[in-house]
Amino acid sequence: MSHWIKIDIKENWRTGLKHSPPLAAVSEKDRPLYLAARPGDILWFYAIRPVRGIVGFAKIEKKYKDEKKLIFLPELRMRKVLFPLRFRLSDIHAGDYKTWIDSHINIGDFKLDWTVEFQPLLDEHSKKLIRRAE
Repeated sequence: MSHWIKIDIKENWRTGLKHSPPLAAVSEKDRPLYLAARPGDILWFYAIRPVRGIVGFAKIEKKYKDEKKLIFLPELRMRKVLFPLRFRLSDIHAGDYKTWIDSHINIGDFKLDWTVEFQPLLDEHSKKLIRRAE
């Protein structure tokens, strides 16, 4: 089982987790990494604007492509699908979005490439995150 991190704005996390079924999504530029992610892998939710930290995690249940349904705020604004590569999520662990600013997990010490929105986590980072989330 691999661990992945998805960096996105708070509003997109809120929207995706409230969606039925809950989901996350990435753009076509992340296709190679999207293809490497597997059902059963863990996806960590990193929220930005105004939060800067991990606000939850879930198991990737299924992967699928949707080029028709607009879900996220940037898609609604532009009236086109920007994130067609989608993950259906299960076993979600995320507190109420209203508490995310105060209760997120700081991972500034991980030295990630913050310009990459979807990326695998090193085993060492996954273990640290699991400990911090307990």
